[in-house]
Amino acid sequence: MATNLINDRRGRGDGRIKLFSDGKGGLVTNWKTGLTALFFYDYKDRHNGRISRKEWERLEAERKACRVRKAGEEAERQEAVSVLATSILSASSPSNAHPYLKTKKVLGLPGAPAREISRTDVQALINAADIPHADGGPQRLGGGSRLLLVPVSDEFGKVWALQMIDEHGSKSFLKGGRFKGCVWRPDDVPAHSDAVTPVGLAEGVATAISVRALYGVPCLAGMCAGFLPEAALGISRAYPRATLWLCGDRDANGVGEMAARMAASIVPRSTLFVCPGSAGLSRDELAAFKAWTGRGNPKDYNDFLIARS
Repeated sequence: MATNLINDRRGRGDGRIKLFSDGKGGLVTNWKTGLTALFFYDYKDRHNGRISRKEWERLEAERKACRVRKAGEEAERQEAVSVLATSILSASSPSNAHPYLKTKKVLGLPGAPAREISRTDVQALINAADIPHADGGPQRLGGGSRLLLVPVSDEFGKVWALQMIDEHGSKSFLKGGRFKGCVWRPDDVPAHSDAVTPVGLAEGVATAISVRALYGVPCLAGMCAGFLPEAALGISRAYPRATLWLCGDRDANGVGEMAARMAASIVPRSTLFVCPGSAGLSRDELAAFKAWTGRGNPKDYNDFLIARS
């Protein structure tokens, strides 16, 4: 089930809770940070607040068996979603000036997503696929009618999932897809290369397109802050001689910068760039940004592009 993050106004729906079938506990995941934890909520009731070594060993064995079983189910589900994602892409059409790309001022820029499909067509394909999900329910799409498709693939180019963005900017992911270690990659950027030229990694698609437009560096998107470290590792394998630019967002809560720093710390050939915020813009540029977005403080490189357009 989806849940909201505490103390994060932008964290609506970014938490996930999966309950075990035996009712003893479950898994909780923060999609923004990528952290997952197990929880059990009946220990004290059953053991008066204490757990014997024997009971602890039994529970640990049960936990490991559960994780193996869940991993197998998840792998099967991800393969099915990969097939579904490919079928949705095949049914899509060339995008005709999608409003989201206009709003972000990236329409027509190199690498911008160029496929879209109607929400009703996607829903029909989802229903036909009839993929069994962990929560037992099929995905029900809401929002606008025109969905811009953002394919998410691994370091070998296999598509595992989709991000879908409607004409109002609302985003959703194909339910059950694999995202860890995967990225959005512009169509004109190869999945592998031995070139020594830099490659960028940002959180979102519009930010990645903007990095390329501003600095001339092909840029990929990890889809959210929590996935950046594993995405960076995949990119370092796909482009073994390239320097990786980690382009972090400057969020109020610091999550974007923290994730970019973590990714930079585990990839040898990497350089960290964090959006400098309003300090990186002139007074006129900041005024232009405010006039276009209605916001006061730029937090990512798409905001910079908007300010300098």
